[in-house]
Amino acid sequence: MIKPLESQTNGSDDCTSSDEPSTFERPSRTPVLKRYSKAVSATQPPPFIDEDQFPNAVYTPLGEGECRLLKLAPGRTDSPIMCSFEIASTLEPMKYEAISYLWATPEPQTLVQINLVDPHENLHPIHLRKNLFDALRRLRHPQKMGTFWMDALCINRKTIHELNKQVAMKRYIFRNAQNLCFWIGEDEECKSALRFIPRILDLSMIDKLVRDDTAIDDWIAFVALLKNPVWSRLWLVQEVAVAQNVTLHCGQVGIYYGDLVDAVALFACFRDHIALLFRQN
Repeated sequence: MIKPLESQTNGSDDCTSSDEPSTFERPSRTPVLKRYSKAVSATQPPPFIDEDQFPNAVYTPLGEGECRLLKLAPGRTDSPIMCSFEIASTLEPMKYEAISYLWATPEPQTLVQINLVDPHENLHPIHLRKNLFDALRRLRHPQKMGTFWMDALCINRKTIHELNKQVAMKRYIFRNAQNLCFWIGEDEECKSALRFIPRILDLSMIDKLVRDDTAIDDWIAFVALLKNPVWSRLWLVQEVAVAQNVTLHCGQVGIYYGDLVDAVALFACFRDHIALLFRQN
C-alpha cells in the first residue's frame, strides 16, 4: 500500500490558493429548482490504454464478486501521481468514487506517466492519455488518500475473462459509488460555462441576464459546453441513471450535475431572449 510522499503533501496546493471552487471537495447542488429530465447521449468510443501495461505484480487475479479500487496518494496538482490497488468485494463494500470521462478526444493526446505501486512497494510506470491523467491530478486531494474506480486502470484488459466479469459488474460499481465524478477536461470555455451556471440559476436575476450584453461571452461558453463531445457517450446515460450522486469537473472547477440539468431547462425557457441577444451582438 502506498504512503503519502512528503513532497506531495507539504506546501500549498495550487487549487487551494486560487479563488476557484475546490475540485477535490465535491460540489453540492444549488438549492434552487426541481430536477428536470436528463438528456440522452450516443455512443461509447473504444478503450485506449495499452494492454501491455498491466504488470502481473500489480494486477493480481480477482476472485468472484471482486473489483480493484485505485488508492490515489495525495499531492499538489503538479506533483507526480502515485497510486496502488486495493481489492473490494460485493460482500464488504468500500467507500469510493467512480470517474467517468471521454475515452477518445478530437485532438491527439500524448501519453503521461503515473506510478503504480505493488504490494512490495515497487514502482511500475504506467502511461495514460492526458485526459485521464488530468482527471486524476485534479480530483486527488492535496492531503488525503482518495479511493476511485475507473475502467481504464482498474480492469486488467489482458485477461478476457476478467474484462468480461468486470464489465458485467459496472452497474453495481457505479450504483455503489459514493459519487460519480464526470470529467469534462481542461477546456477553458467549458470552465467559464461551469462558473456561469450559478448565475443562470439565480432566479432573481435571470430576466436581466438573458438581456445583458456583457453576458454574451458567458452564454457562448455555455452553448459550447452543451456541444462538448463528452455528451456523446452512451455510457453516460447509464452511469448517471444508477449513480447516487454526480458532479461535473472541468479543470479546477466543479459543479453538481443537477445544476447543469436545471441550467439547460432555463436556457430552453429563455432561448428566444438569448437568441435575440446573440443577434444583437
